[in-house]
Amino acid sequence: MQPQFISRFLEGQSGVTIKSVSCGDLFTTCMTDRGIIMTFGSGSNGCLGHGNFNDVTQPKIVEALLGYELVQVSCGASHVLAVTNEREVFAWGRGDNGRLGLGTQDTHNSPQQVCLPVEFEAQRVVCGVDCSMIISTQYSIMACGSNRFNKLGLDKTAGEEPNPSNQVEEVYSYTPVQSAPLNSEKIVYIDIGTAHSVAVTERGQCFTFGSNQHGQMGCSSS
Repeated sequence: MQPQFISRFLEGQSGVTIKSVSCGDLFTTCMTDRGIIMTFGSGSNGCLGHGNFNDVTQPKIVEALLGYELVQVSCGASHVLAVTNEREVFAWGRGDNGRLGLGTQDTHNSPQQVCLPVEFEAQRVVCGVDCSMIISTQYSIMACGSNRFNKLGLDKTAGEEPNPSNQVEEVYSYTPVQSAPLNSEKIVYIDIGTAHSVAVTERGQCFTFGSNQHGQMGCSSS
């Protein structure tokens, strides 16, 4: 007999109201209306943020963040980013490629505060498979992790032919995007695929960048 894959109501603590959710490969994060984050699922890579690598079968509060009011959270395949109402950013989970933006490739099983420029006020965080991006309140972007195919827009380009000396493979700390027009447009929304990204500007324009191997950039030329 095949198992029945049915939806089930998530049993939580009484009085808890879930505001948003985000899924990683083998784990889930929930954010409450009071800005508290709960995680459950596989603890591999430390992506649950509980200070260990243990699996958790029911929602458990990320206690290290109890002193903060979280406003938005994003899960990659095996890492997490969260932003507070004070514009602070925390990262945890797998660190390969520098995807956490902490200056190393180390994995962390508890939230680590990300170092950002004083003038950069984080508003929204976005996790890719092996990279991350942060949008500021001024709609500028910083990114870290794998920039393969220039999917983070970190190569210094301005429409001319790519120069190998200006190509960036990966960065371990958050770095402003360099590729035109992402470095000058106000970006209000962005999402990251495996090998490409799509950004929406304040004027409603849509820009795609990265690999076009399967036509994922929405244009005929590669």
